[in-house]
Amino acid sequence: MPKATQSATPECVKAGGVHSFTGDATHLFLTDSAGHVVRLPKQGGAEVEIWSQPQADAVALNDGAVVVGQRQRE
Repeated sequence: MPKATQSATPECVKAGGVHSFTGDATHLFLTDSAGHVVRLPKQGGAEVEIWSQPQADAVALNDGAVVVGQRQRE
């Protein structure tokens, strides 16, 4: 599993740039031009998720690990 610090910029955002973003009371969601979504906590927590749409297996870990996964179409 790739690891990242809270301040690290996810590779998918570096590669494609931020295409759009949205958020709710607790999280910010960034989308790059390739359709990857990055979920970042607004309160400074270490939880980071990166996944590909529309089929995804995203895992959020409290230690700041970044897990990237994509489910195969069945």
